Amino acid sequence: MRHFKMKHIIITILFLNITPILPEEIIRLRAKNNIAYIYEEPNLKSKKISKIKENLEFSQESLKIKVEQTPIDFGYWIQLRKPNGWIFTKEIIFDIENDDYCNDSLKIPSKLFLEGFEVIILKDGLFLISSNELGSSFNQQVGVWKSDKGNFEGIIYFEDSTITDCLNICYENEDTSNCKKSCEKEAKKEFGILSITAKIDFLLKIKQREKILFFKTIKDIPKRLKSFFQNIHIEENRIYKTECIAN
Repeated sequence: MRHFKMKHIIITILFLNITPILPEEIIRLRAKNNIAYIYEEPNLKSKKISKIKENLEFSQESLKIKVEQTPIDFGYWIQLRKPNGWIFTKEIIFDIENDDYCNDSLKIPSKLFLEGFEVIILKDGLFLISSNELGSSFNQQVGVWKSDKGNFEGIIYFEDSTITDCLNICYENEDTSNCKKSCEKEAKKEFGILSITAKIDFLLKIKQREKILFFKTIKDIPKRLKSFFQNIHIEENRIYKTECIAN
């Protein structure tokens, strides 16, 4: 009887020390403009292996994100393990379910909502920001981050066509030729340019449950386009906080 009790105690201790297996975070990808491609090599001119038409789901371990190099045309290459191949960040939209952003710490991957902006932080330094309030002209922008004492600092490579929304209406109405000329004319009249690019330095600070984002500098845009960024609520040193209701 004594021998049986000892076995029971040992088994109980073993069960108490088992770490619960948490469900793996799923990262979803979809094409930014109807169709995206998986390439054989990290080059837009390389062989196209397959198309991405619908949502694809990956675990963190199935994606190999490379952000160490200078961005190519405002984008980065990501290697897939299954299916084997490469995708370009400019062609796809990322999404994750992990929006538990009211915790005292920030887990990666994570999704935050900061006064109109949606921020997704992925491993290996990939930072994504978008705004559902601003329509298709503000597609998911790509950035990189590094962490220091819980704060995330990095660069967003912003690229936006000022005529995207207008052209989408043209495609819906199947009147692309005349409509495109009209869109270009209106865009040039309003902004003086058809495409806006910028390099934005950001800082995401973690203060217990509160996460604070602000843009330190906005570079590489003509001064006359400052109103464009103000219209989409991107301003230097303006503070954006997490939309979090504490329990």
